[in-house]
Amino acid sequence: MDQFIKILQNILKIFQIILAFLSKVFGFLKSKVLLLLAYLKPYFNKWAAFLTGKTKSGSKYLIKKTLGEEKTEILKEKTGKLLEQKDILLEKVEPYQAKLSDFKEKSTDHYEASVDRKSTYYRLIANMWKYTYRGLLAILFYIFLINTNFLWLTGELPSIDDLQDPKLSQASELYTSDGVLFGKFFEQNRTPVKDFKELSPNLVNALIATEDFRFYKHSGIDFKAIGGVVWGIITFRGERGGGSTISQQLAKNLFRTRAKDSNGLLGKIPFLKKAIYKTKEWLTAIKIESTYSKEEIIMWYFNTVDFGSNAFGIKVASKTFFGTTPDSLSIQDGAVLVGLQKATTTYNPKTHYDKSLERRNTVLNQMVKYNYLSRNDYDSLIKLPINLDNYKVETPYTGTANYFKNALVNTLSKWAKEEGKEIDLYSDGLKIYTTIDSRLQNYAERAVFEKMKSLQNSFKAHWGGRNP
Repeated sequence: MDQFIKILQNILKIFQIILAFLSKVFGFLKSKVLLLLAYLKPYFNKWAAFLTGKTKSGSKYLIKKTLGEEKTEILKEKTGKLLEQKDILLEKVEPYQAKLSDFKEKSTDHYEASVDRKSTYYRLIANMWKYTYRGLLAILFYIFLINTNFLWLTGELPSIDDLQDPKLSQASELYTSDGVLFGKFFEQNRTPVKDFKELSPNLVNALIATEDFRFYKHSGIDFKAIGGVVWGIITFRGERGGGSTISQQLAKNLFRTRAKDSNGLLGKIPFLKKAIYKTKEWLTAIKIESTYSKEEIIMWYFNTVDFGSNAFGIKVASKTFFGTTPDSLSIQDGAVLVGLQKATTTYNPKTHYDKSLERRNTVLNQMVKYNYLSRNDYDSLIKLPINLDNYKVETPYTGTANYFKNALVNTLSKWAKEEGKEIDLYSDGLKIYTTIDSRLQNYAERAVFEKMKSLQNSFKAHWGGRNP
């Protein structure tokens, strides 16, 4: 199957090369045709005048005189050169035509000598080959339609630039002059990890064991998993998983293959819609596998997924649920976060503790099944509770100096307008360093808090229960 995937990758690359070549050829021809039409326009006008008899002098005259003897000679010379080039090309092609004819003749003779047309199974086997050939052509044509978005029928696939430089919504971070993070601006609270080494090996193993245990053996599509899903449907043996690899899930999360603006015209038909977006995810997964290493794919996956509780990406999720970093996650905590990918609300440990605990233990059992965890360690870990002492959901108001943040938005917007820059504080992942000192800011806010308590007590003592 891996060999088939590699062949499919090569076919996709050939399609891209052919499309690029055709676009250049058509662009070149278009420019030459327009230039030729512009050149011939005066002569077309004179032709029309000649045929209708409407000339400036009121009489018809010869074409040769209309075009001019000199220009006629130039056209004859160019025509002669083109004919010469045609003859040269025909001479070069002639040997290949002879070889092709010879090959066809030998193939026909070999076929007639090897095949018994009177055999009982001849017609059956011939039809099998015929329909197999047609089926392969139909599949290639279908892939061509999806890959090129022919007539806007299926929606766009990510381009090479999109694959090499994918866009990910990131929170902009605010830092004090002494380097302390004191706030964020975000639509999706995400701060991506930049290196695979920032991920705990236990976290990676939990993901592979649960979502795609053949991850290192396939090239984007797991045909065995797809076969298992189909067999489960046919035999009514219940859920066999979705068959989606980590690469396919990354394609869905990163490039929004199921969004309405990615469906195309045929995407409005319910059955076709699912077939189209699944095919797009397969093709995109193959391209992702040919663009990135396995480690980079896992890193991108953990950066894109939603963990619920306003946490996007593994870095923010680790901090939100357990107050730590991805490289310091314990085995059981990593299993909780991986388990959230099945359903972020249903298995949220804060709101559905028992279901989350059960799901965590299922992930740990998968790690035992695929030899990422020993049975003894599993027996010890499933007895541990989920520790949520450090659970804290981040909001745009988390941190200090909230009035300063509002002023900062106005200042940055004004600066960007004056400098002619386009920035989005809520998705560009900016790092903004300010003049605020975190220690002085904490002292100031604590002093205001204490003073407000004193003023509130004075207010109550003076007014009591009276109506002011």
